Amino acid sequence: MNLTLSPSLAAWWREIRAVVNLAAPLALSHLSYMAIMLTDVVMMGWIGTDAIAAGSLARDFFWVPSCFALGLLTGATPIMAQHLGARRYRRVRPAVRNAAWLALLLTIPVSVAAWYSSPILVLLGQEQQVADSGQSYLRYLLWGLLPSLWFAVLTEFLAAHARPRAVYVVTLIAIALNALLDYALMFGNLGAPNMGLEGAGVASLVVNWFMFLALLGFVLTDRQFRRYRLLGYLWRIERPVMTEIVRVGSPIAVTEIAEMGMFFVTTLLMGLLGVEALAAHAVTSQCYAVVFMIPVGLAQAGAVRVGRAAWRRSSWSPMRCRLRRAAHCRASRTR
Repeated sequence: MNLTLSPSLAAWWREIRAVVNLAAPLALSHLSYMAIMLTDVVMMGWIGTDAIAAGSLARDFFWVPSCFALGLLTGATPIMAQHLGARRYRRVRPAVRNAAWLALLLTIPVSVAAWYSSPILVLLGQEQQVADSGQSYLRYLLWGLLPSLWFAVLTEFLAAHARPRAVYVVTLIAIALNALLDYALMFGNLGAPNMGLEGAGVASLVVNWFMFLALLGFVLTDRQFRRYRLLGYLWRIERPVMTEIVRVGSPIAVTEIAEMGMFFVTTLLMGLLGVEALAAHAVTSQCYAVVFMIPVGLAQAGAVRVGRAAWRRSSWSPMRCRLRRAAHCRASRTR
């Protein structure tokens, strides 16, 4: 029996397939990034309970303002998708450029908070020794914040073009590089200095720079993306474009900081119970953080599809006409 779908169901089915095809590599990219953090947590555990407690406390503190910054930058994704849907290709480069400048501006307050994290954490009831160890770790890690935000901007650029697989490949390579650097720097292997917990911070900053430069190299050399010349006119800051990114990204940023704030409060409460409870919570939190990356990928894919469809009126108009004709025919048959 030959089954044919109605025009409305066929349109739904095509859109579901498009979202899944885009969301799958995005979710895998986020999962790969979480695998890097999981590697850090595992190797911190090899050092000892105090190391994993200090590292997880400092990282959770660092992630609260960092996720706010990432949320603001996410506002560039639907903006770029709308420009692509309307075939306004010359508007894409200013969106990328101003998002990169916004990332630089956001790095300053986040870095200041990370540099002086120890007195803040002590004020929040955490042990002095754990807070000091975490601050030393963050003072290395924060040098990789700016490239990680720029990497996020390039990820949004590729997601808007429905080509996120390069992000997935780069992140997979970064997992192996991070594990190698952690093994060398945290334990003094392969001729490297024994830096302990601080070695994880050095490894993270090197990996973040590698990920950004590798993805930038791909964007600058790929045949489809070379035409944008993303590094052209880097000095131009366009206030309307940046304001639009902030306007679109602000609700996302507020949501992100609320979610991460909830997790951070839980981490603080565990720290009040003791170092062992804090270390156990660090292992558990990595488990649900991995699962959380799947809906994040779906949400990002949905934002891209909505953005591209919002301004693609010419391609959607025939579909609306077909749907109207189908509805008119069904109504005529029922008369």
